[in-house]
Amino acid sequence: VLKEQAFLFMYLCIQSRSKFSIAREQTARDINNYFL
Repeated sequence: VLKEQAFLFMYLCIQSRSKFSIAREQTARDINNYFL
């Protein structure tokens, strides 16, 4: 659970810094692929 929370936190940081929706979607896919 801690690992997932840390990854989610990292994702939110990246998402907030990213100005392009494409980069945000790609990051979400990368994280989903990592968990699956």
